[in-house]
Amino acid sequence: MTYPKDLLLLVFIFALASLKTTRVSAEQDPRRSSLTIQLENDLFGFSDRHYTSGLRLAWLSRDYRTDELPEPWHSIDQSIPFWNHQSFYAKNFGFSIGHKIYTPERIGLRNPPKTEHPYAGWLFIESSIHTKNKNHLNCLQLSLGVVGPAAFGDWAQKTLHNLIGSENPRGWNYQLKNEPALMLTYEHHSWLPILPGKLGLDAIVYGQINLGNVHTNLAAGGIVRAGWQLPSDFGPNTIMLNSYAHNLSRNPDALAHEKHFSVYAFAGVTGRLIGRNIFLDGNSFTESRSVHKIPYTGELRFGCAIVWRNIEFAYTQTIKSYEFYGQKYGNDWYGSLSLSIGF
Repeated sequence: MTYPKDLLLLVFIFALASLKTTRVSAEQDPRRSSLTIQLENDLFGFSDRHYTSGLRLAWLSRDYRTDELPEPWHSIDQSIPFWNHQSFYAKNFGFSIGHKIYTPERIGLRNPPKTEHPYAGWLFIESSIHTKNKNHLNCLQLSLGVVGPAAFGDWAQKTLHNLIGSENPRGWNYQLKNEPALMLTYEHHSWLPILPGKLGLDAIVYGQINLGNVHTNLAAGGIVRAGWQLPSDFGPNTIMLNSYAHNLSRNPDALAHEKHFSVYAFAGVTGRLIGRNIFLDGNSFTESRSVHKIPYTGELRFGCAIVWRNIEFAYTQTIKSYEFYGQKYGNDWYGSLSLSIGF
């Protein structure tokens, strides 16, 4: 890859998308909805392998009281036993569509070695419901989609590489086969104040359960944030953490009184125990390429975010531990750009 040129082109495209977004007044109903676009790529880690690209567009509703929730969300909300503690005063629901691409180390080979990460594309839609109070957030999310040629991973990667002049991937004939993709995700986040004030410090810890033929795993982690006028939310999003609701406000009424500008830096870790990863284990019901996965992984994340009125822009750099036995070329790095607009 010609990394500097590719990096500048991706940032330029993302900036253009940001400038074309409709400007919305921050004086609207503080219980506003939000629209988030996320772009992830290992280009920001100066590599081109394994989890190589991700894109997601997500919409989240405004805050609702329990009796305000429309169907079917109200029925779902009432059917979850632990969900309706009286302290959880606000509910949200949302939708998203996303795409991810995975490749081996040497994309120029027509027949990559069987010891390298398989080629795969994943196209998915998600629906979610959330309940929260000032200190806690619960998320329940259902993901439906497809893994394999029907996800158009080969077309997407070849089109992008032709556009930016990168090496043409040649081994997509050996990608995972078509398989319906189903996953149910539950997350819990807790906010911990450390140093209140305009120059503040806080922490967000979280746990996650994923069940499905794409991913089955347990995860736990947290981030620490330090900066000017920390926003009253649950931190920045990344696609790889699955849920897209982290930046929901902890206190909707506080939005009307917050300052118009915030900037902060953050760093965090995530640990994961893995039962299944289709992108390493291969197809569930038919023979395909696969590698011998490591059943536990870790991630280090760090980055920065800027909030101005109803707009939040964040960049996250992620370093992943080795995911499978025989993995070469060091740890995987990728970057994540996120733009959220409240309206």
